[in-house]
Amino acid sequence: MVRLYFVFFFISTFSYSKIEQIKLENTQINFDQLKGEAQIEGLSFIRPPTTWKSTNPFTIGISLINQNLELFFHELNFHYDHLPAQILGLKNFLIKGLNINIDSNVIQTSFSHYFQATQNGQYILGQTSLNCPKPNNTDQILIFRVLYSCLNEGEFVVENFDYLERNSKDFSPNHLQNIKLSLFDHKFQLTGLIKDDISIKFKLRGNIDLLQNSKYLQVHIKSAELNRVDVLDLLFDELKKRESEHFKVIRPYLFLYF
Repeated sequence: MVRLYFVFFFISTFSYSKIEQIKLENTQINFDQLKGEAQIEGLSFIRPPTTWKSTNPFTIGISLINQNLELFFHELNFHYDHLPAQILGLKNFLIKGLNINIDSNVIQTSFSHYFQATQNGQYILGQTSLNCPKPNNTDQILIFRVLYSCLNEGEFVVENFDYLERNSKDFSPNHLQNIKLSLFDHKFQLTGLIKDDISIKFKLRGNIDLLQNSKYLQVHIKSAELNRVDVLDLLFDELKKRESEHFKVIRPYLFLYF
């Protein structure tokens, strides 16, 4: 699973209910070995009675210190704790062309390129977009408010996805195109193309819920097809091989722990 939790964190940071509108434009985030920076071309927000817009590009420093996230801008220092393990476990990644637009009703975000290296391989995403309703003001941690809102109604689209899986000798490439994840009332449909010598259509359907005080996601996969052929057994066999500390498989469920 591609770890885009840092994008969710940036979205949730900007989702305070008192801000009527905020725009983040053409941002690049480069993170390597517990530190990095965000190069921001444009930032504006409306928080009555204040309207503010940056006049020049600027840079924010990023550090993970003692399991807390620190953001630095000139003399200002912003501190965030209670972070999901997936953010704390990030080692290096690069996001280019990140845009976020949040108003009173919706969250719209997109980026042109995402790269992440792990001990098991490399993830590369092309043009990607995410659209969800703006979350309600609850006592949940902000990142979980955004996630819960997207599970109720959201759309996630990826034009190209390459996963270079490390094996004993080399990298084994996996290439997907036109990926679309549609979410409504905690039900999901995932479609796309697997590109090899031929194109193979895939489709997954099921339910997805944020459970136990936001400590994990429960994914119930009800059907899985390749070119309309049932591959549910094969899918769970492959997913079982990829279990980790934060990802467990108990058929028909997947559990993603924060």
